[in-house]
Amino acid sequence: MNNPKKHSLKFSLKNLFLKKFAPFAFLFCFYIMNGQNEVHINIPNFDDSYCKAVKAIEAGITTIDYKKFRENFIKSDQFKITYKSRTKMSNLKRRLYENKFHSRNDSIIFLSKKILSLDYTDLSIHKTLEQTYSKLNDTINANKHKTIQTGLLKSIIDNRDGKSCATAWSIVNVSEQYFILDSLNCTVVKQETNTNNGICYKVIADENGFEKIYHFEATKIAEAQKNIRTY
Repeated sequence: MNNPKKHSLKFSLKNLFLKKFAPFAFLFCFYIMNGQNEVHINIPNFDDSYCKAVKAIEAGITTIDYKKFRENFIKSDQFKITYKSRTKMSNLKRRLYENKFHSRNDSIIFLSKKILSLDYTDLSIHKTLEQTYSKLNDTINANKHKTIQTGLLKSIIDNRDGKSCATAWSIVNVSEQYFILDSLNCTVVKQETNTNNGICYKVIADENGFEKIYHFEATKIAEAQKNIRTY
């Protein structure tokens, strides 16, 4: 036979546990489920111009020289770390793409911030965050990343039309070329490299059924590769 006193003691202990620990268990589950929203962009801890600029932008100062910002990135120690972490970066972007496909906004923000912690100059990630925050009606963060995206893009295309090597769009990373071509709804058909005066990429592309030719000045990419070799 069951002992009534023993059963009563178990019941009392169970109630005591629920009263004391259930709130903490709920908070723990809430943190796990929603903690991705709380992730912050890790500001690189190097005393260089790139890292200082990231710190300034995250503090709300978005009126910086974005051309210098991009160029300073490939000179920074953080760039070397980003290069070393390229497999990690690739995996983060793959997961980001999957979550964008399923419209998982929390995970999109979480992964985007992880990527920006490695490379804050990534145009496509700022665009992703701007779009995601807009869907969530978070106008402050949407405007922040829209401003950064616009600043980065204008620093590439302002006063240049990309129609020749002389007026080529200067890039420091191939991802910038892909971003611009994607924005123009272009599919690359062929790419040629001209090294007569620096490094110029001539891109022959299909733009909505029409052949278009664009030029990208890529000398800075060679400088970036040189920086990597000193790592």
